[in-house]
Amino acid sequence: MSEAPSPSAGTSEVRVSDYARRVLRRWYVVVIAIVVAIAVVFLHGVSAAHGQSQASAIVYIGQPTTPNGSAVFPNPPFSNPSAVTATINSQAALEAASRASGVPVSDIHGNVAAHLISPGSGGGAAAQAAKSTTAAPYYSVNAQGPWGARKAAAIANSLAASVRNGASTYSTIKIHQLRVAIATERSSITTLRAANASAQRAAGVLAGKAGSNPSDAAVMASLLTQISSNTATIATTENQLSEDTISLASATGIEAPQITTVAVGHGVTATNRRSSLVVAAGVGLIVGVALALAVDVLRRRPVEAPA
Repeated sequence: MSEAPSPSAGTSEVRVSDYARRVLRRWYVVVIAIVVAIAVVFLHGVSAAHGQSQASAIVYIGQPTTPNGSAVFPNPPFSNPSAVTATINSQAALEAASRASGVPVSDIHGNVAAHLISPGSGGGAAAQAAKSTTAAPYYSVNAQGPWGARKAAAIANSLAASVRNGASTYSTIKIHQLRVAIATERSSITTLRAANASAQRAAGVLAGKAGSNPSDAAVMASLLTQISSNTATIATTENQLSEDTISLASATGIEAPQITTVAVGHGVTATNRRSSLVVAAGVGLIVGVALALAVDVLRRRPVEAPA
């Protein structure tokens, strides 16, 4: 015959419903704990974001081609994100941004970043295909700190200019050479046309003379030869001028780095506030349940009468 379980064994079992009833009796303690936790996180987020401003400028790194424009240079130095990051964190770039904004270098350092926008800014096969091309990348140069919107914009724009200037060494030389060549070609065409006009006038004078002087005939032949030669040179130079003009347009509009979007500062709020509030509510619930049980135990404890 088996022994009946003792009453003490039954009372030692943990009953969840017992604790649930105790927590429900002190529900207001749980509510207060959740509200307090959410309020603390919310106020902390507001104070952390107070005065924070952000600005982003977009820089096109450029797509340099060989001097004759027959091929694109693969992987130019500033297509590497580390080169752009190193540039915006260099002492020279930070000092330039400090002069532009009035913010100390020590406050700017650590609060700026550069992010590759393209190629391959997304995921999947399209991103991999973009990475395999020679397309010039774009970078977003960001500045965020307690400086105000105008100063944040000045910092981002100054750093973007440092990136653009650093990446444009080759294109700057190429553009200069093309402009010199175009100016020379235009001057040569003007000079040759003026020489032709003068030769044509002289030939007209000789043609209007009566009789046939052998010396005049020799001069006339020389003038006609000069006009013919100048006309051929003008045609060749005009073709070269046309090619150089197109090359200049390509160098300035496609090959050269440029700031495509100027930064405009704006205020920011704390990130992930919603998730932070959800976590705070969860923590408040746990703490509230513990406090409710503690309050229930204290309220149920018998008070000893004074001796």
